[in-house]
Amino acid sequence: MILHRKIDPEIQIKLTTLGSNLVFTSNGNVQRAGEILFKYKGSTYVVTFLLGKGRFYVSKR
Repeated sequence: MILHRKIDPEIQIKLTTLGSNLVFTSNGNVQRAGEILFKYKGSTYVVTFLLGKGRFYVSKR
């Protein structure tokens, strides 16, 4: 682990399809494609990581 930060305890984070870890390679790509779900104050956001060029996008549900 390189960086560890405390976050608001009301934020819920779920690694839906990534398994237990989000790992970036040395060139900035993710090791595995998948989604992370964030819930905060009644809003839900999904961050989707794509394989290839380290791209991701955020959508609100």
